[in-house]
Amino acid sequence: MHDSNGARAFILACLNEIRQILPSVILEMPMDCPFFSEQIVRALDALGV
Repeated sequence: MHDSNGARAFILACLNEIRQILPSVILEMPMDCPFFSEQIVRALDALGV
């Protein structure tokens, strides 16, 4: 069983770290069902991912 509690915060923290190291990289994010939610998709869209 998968647990996506805290997934949004974890994903955003990882993306923030990547952007600090590689600011001009184009990021894409595959989303498996346990981590797919409208809230996460909206946050990724706002960040241009």
